[in-house]
Amino acid sequence: MVDLGDLAVDKGYCTEDNMGLGLAELAEIVLKKKVDDDYQDVGIRRWDEEDLSSNQVKCACIDGFLALEIGRVLREQKN
Repeated sequence: MVDLGDLAVDKGYCTEDNMGLGLAELAEIVLKKKVDDDYQDVGIRRWDEEDLSSNQVKCACIDGFLALEIGRVLREQKN
């Protein structure tokens, strides 16, 4: 397992002062892609419900993809 915040600091994308960035912010910095504002709104909804909305499922899929892609890009870069 790799902490994307630590990896982003190691690769020079952010500092220890702002390493607590979320996936949406890291996607903008590392992938140069803006995540839709609707995605960010879903993140603040209740995730402890038994049945998630289709938007929450979509958000979870986007989270997984962003984490994988950000990690892949960061790991492939030379220091």
